[in-house]
Amino acid sequence: MIPYEVVIPSASRPHLLERVLASLLAYVDQPPVRVLIHDDAAFPGRRAQVEAVIQREVPAGIPVVYRHDDPPVNHSGSVYWLLNQAQGEYVLYSQ
Repeated sequence: MIPYEVVIPSASRPHLLERVLASLLAYVDQPPVRVLIHDDAAFPGRRAQVEAVIQREVPAGIPVVYRHDDPPVNHSGSVYWLLNQAQGEYVLYSQ
């Protein structure tokens, strides 16, 4: 087994984040060691919805590293933060 982390930049679109997490975690042949999510407040007021999706879709036992930025730091800022949080040698990127 090769340990890896899942890295996901989100932009306050909980309906899309839910699809990504559900489908990705259902089809991997081994679970990630951590899930890292950065939510950029492109659409203010959706933080609670994004956090509810994370709690619902990431299985218990998989640690989550999460950050929400409002005002947004844009995609490059999100990816920069996410990759700096990664601790392992391998990451699986999705958005």
